[in-house]
Amino acid sequence: MRCLRSEESTEHVFRDYPFANDVWTRLGIGWSLKQNQLPYKDWIQNLFERESNQRIRTIVCAIWALWTDRNKLIHERKMQTSANLTHFIIDYLRELDGVNKRLPISKLVNESWRPPEDINVKINFDAAFDKQHKRSCTEIVIRNSSGQVLKTKHIPSTFAAEALVCVQAVRFGAESGFLRVEVEGGTLSVIKKILCEDDDRSEIRSYILDAKRLKSNFINCRLKHEGRQMNRVAHILAKEGLSDEGNAYLVNGLSKSAAWAVEEDKRGEGVDNRQARSRKKEAMRFCSETIQNEIF
Repeated sequence: MRCLRSEESTEHVFRDYPFANDVWTRLGIGWSLKQNQLPYKDWIQNLFERESNQRIRTIVCAIWALWTDRNKLIHERKMQTSANLTHFIIDYLRELDGVNKRLPISKLVNESWRPPEDINVKINFDAAFDKQHKRSCTEIVIRNSSGQVLKTKHIPSTFAAEALVCVQAVRFGAESGFLRVEVEGGTLSVIKKILCEDDDRSEIRSYILDAKRLKSNFINCRLKHEGRQMNRVAHILAKEGLSDEGNAYLVNGLSKSAAWAVEEDKRGEGVDNRQARSRKKEAMRFCSETIQNEIF
C-alpha cells in the first residue's frame, strides 16, 4: 500500500493522504486548514460553491482518477507517481476539449422571459394535450414590466386547436381591459396567419378572423412566436392543469413550481444558468454518492 499510516476513509482517499494532496497541489486546487477538517461531503460541496464550472470539471475528473488509481493499487498492485496521475488528468481534459471542438454542437441561446416594452403588459399562453383521453388544458398568464403576475386563466377543455388557444389569449387580454399588450406563444403558423393581411382560407379560418377582430379592442397589440423557455410559466401551469398536479394553488393562481419560474424570470435567469446549476448538482451527486456508496 502507498500509505498505511491512516485508516482508509473517504476523506483519506481523496484529500488527506500525501499522494492525493500532491495531486491537488499540482492541479492548483487548494483549501483552507478549516476546510481540511470538514467531512468529505461538506468539503466537496464547499469546493463546488466557490469554484468555476471549468474548475469543477477538473475536480470531478481528479476524484475519478484518484478513485481509479486507488483500485489499481489494491487489486492490480499497480502504482504511479502523483506527477503521472496529474498529467493523466490534464491530458484527459484536453482530449475532451478536442472532441468537443470537433463535434458539431448546436449552441443553446441564453433564453429567458423578457418583460414587455413601454407600458404594455405581456400575455403568454400555452396548452397541454392528452390525446389518449381527448382533452386539453390552456393556461394564459398576464404580467407587467416588473414580471409581476396580474392575472391568470385556466381553461380545461375536451378540444382545443392551436388556433383557439391563441384566440383565447387575445380575448382574455381584451376582457381584462388592457389596451397595450404583447401576446407570446409557441404557435408560429397561427400567429403568422393572424398577422397576415390576406384573407385566410384554411380550416382554422374562423379562429383567425376572430383573433383579427379582437385585435381591434387594443390601442396596440403585438403577437410574437417564442420558444418554450420564454413561455415557461404558462407551459408549467398547462401541464399541471392537465395532470391535476396543480390543485394546490398559491396567490394569483400559481403553483409552487410556476411561482418559482416567475421569480427566475424576474431575475433574468436564462437557460444557460439553469443548466449550469443542474450540472453542478449532478457533479456533486457523483462525487458525494456514487463513490461513497462503493468505497465501503
